[in-house]
Amino acid sequence: MSKSSPQRSRQASKPLRRAIIVVPTYNEKGNIERVHSEIFRSVRSCDLLIVDDNSPDGTGEVADRLARKDHRVRVLHRGSKQGLGSAYVEGMKAALKWGYELIIAMDADLSHDPANLEQLHLDSRI
Repeated sequence: MSKSSPQRSRQASKPLRRAIIVVPTYNEKGNIERVHSEIFRSVRSCDLLIVDDNSPDGTGEVADRLARKDHRVRVLHRGSKQGLGSAYVEGMKAALKWGYELIIAMDADLSHDPANLEQLHLDSRI
């Protein structure tokens, strides 16, 4: 029977932080599937909240399809284009209500590189 080191035992007993990435969308039908796949290629232990401002291009429907296929995805539909700042605020308020401990804001146009999420160590116990 092997003993684990005290460091390892303490580390293993810490729970993962509940993390969510908030991504506001408006007419991002061409990007949202790529954003989804690149986020989850970089990290697995997080959820994704897509906040759609009633995109006329069908982004909300694509987001709903992603949510049906992937339990890590949530979608918040807003009735009209209300702006990026308020989408982040509404998404963050929802995330806090749902009990998330870490909230990350990203843009749907890939100006925020999902590969950088690895540096946050979301898949490790902290």
